[in-house]
Amino acid sequence: MNLKINYLTIYFKISIVLSLIYTVAFGILLHKNIDIQIFITLFLLCIIPCISSLIMLLIGKHTSLKHPKSTKIAVNIINLSVFITHFCFTFIIFCFIWAFSDIDDPEYRDIKDYQKALKTYYPEAVEHFPKQIPQNAKNISMVKNPGGFLGDSDFYLKFDADNEYIQKEKFYLENKQISDIDNYDKERAARVLNYFLQEDDKNWDIAIIESSSCLRSAAIRGNTIIYMIYCD
Repeated sequence: MNLKINYLTIYFKISIVLSLIYTVAFGILLHKNIDIQIFITLFLLCIIPCISSLIMLLIGKHTSLKHPKSTKIAVNIINLSVFITHFCFTFIIFCFIWAFSDIDDPEYRDIKDYQKALKTYYPEAVEHFPKQIPQNAKNISMVKNPGGFLGDSDFYLKFDADNEYIQKEKFYLENKQISDIDNYDKERAARVLNYFLQEDDKNWDIAIIESSSCLRSAAIRGNTIIYMIYCD
C-alpha cells in the first residue's frame, strides 16, 4: 500500500477512535437516565468524523492515483476541519447536557432516600434537619429537587411528631434563628413555605436560620414540623 492510501487510512482509524471516545463519554453521562432516542441521536452525532473519513478514504483511493498532491491537501484540510469543528460542537453539547441535567443530583421523594438527599448538601447547610427521622413520626413527606445549572435546588422534610419532640425543636430553632430578620426575609420564608406546602401557609411559626443565596428555615404548626432549604 502506497503512502497516499496509508495517509487516508490513518485518518479513518483516528476517526474511529474519536467516535468511540465520544460515544463512551455520552454513554457514561447518560447511563442513569438513558433515553434510547436521545442516545441514538447522539451516537449518530458521534460517528460523523468516522463517516466523513470513510467517504474521504473511498474517494481518495481513486483520486490519489491521478492527483496525489491535490488529494493529500484536500484530505488534510477536510479531515482536520471536520475533526476540529466536530470536537467543538460535541464538547458544547456535552457541557450543555451535563450542566442542565440532574444526573448527578437526582430527585428524591421516597423517605428511604432521606440520607441520600441530605448528602447532596454540605453538612452545614442542612444541620437544622434531623440526622434521623424520629421513629414515631407520622404523615412523613419529603421532596429533594435537583439543582440546576446555576446551583439552585430545594429540599424539605415534613412530618407530625409528639409534643416532646416539637417543644425540643422549638427551643433549638429559637436559638439558631438569626436575630436581624426584616420584612423581606419574612415574606421570602412565607413564599418558600407556600411553595413547598402547596396549601394555606397561615398560622405557621417560621424560624429563619439563614437568609442569603440559600434560605434555611423550619416551621411549626401544632404538632407538625417542616424543615426547609431553598437555594436560588
